Amino acid sequence: MSRCHHCGITISDVTQTCPLCKGVVEISGDTGDTYPDIPQLRKKLAIVRRGVVFACLVAIALMIFIDYHTSDGLGWSMIAAGGTLLGLVTFILMTDPNAGYRNRSLITIALSVAYIIMIDYVTGFRGWSVNFVIPGVIFLFNLSLLILMFFNKRSWYSYLIYQILAILAGAVPIILIYMHIVTFPVLSELAFGSSVFLFIGTLLFGGRMALDELQRRFYIG
Repeated sequence: MSRCHHCGITISDVTQTCPLCKGVVEISGDTGDTYPDIPQLRKKLAIVRRGVVFACLVAIALMIFIDYHTSDGLGWSMIAAGGTLLGLVTFILMTDPNAGYRNRSLITIALSVAYIIMIDYVTGFRGWSVNFVIPGVIFLFNLSLLILMFFNKRSWYSYLIYQILAILAGAVPIILIYMHIVTFPVLSELAFGSSVFLFIGTLLFGGRMALDELQRRFYIG
């Protein structure tokens, strides 16, 4: 720590001159920590994460135990445990410094859709999850890609890989139509079509840059 008697300010950085008046400052003996101790902070975060994981696992076990002994089968505990598990995974992803925001978003969306399907199944499976939720999520995902491509014009072509994932995701309800699980096929067909046309449009308007991105992603010579 340093102090400038002319300006009357305390300077936390190690310096011999005042950043305001450029005069010589008095260096005190108490230097303190100029920067945070990153390894120590990571250790504390790891302890917190382990505590949250343990608490969630105990809560899930208690839910299942109580539901099993108080009802004919597992019902509400599956929904509550699934929500707790979804929240736990989201917490782990959000506190992981190595996880990118795109991976966090994709994993969270996938787990959320799976959780909604599970709710539909536990409550008697009326088909609303596969008829409406899955196509709706695909529509919103494609819209999000369009918005991101518009605002990230310099790297718009980097979203091609996510468009391919949207096509693969859109193919799932198409398969479910032929398996007679999806009973309202219009939305599923439109969602799949929107993914395909978004990808084709990106290739047509992107030209060589889009093709180069695909070659780079899939190591095509």
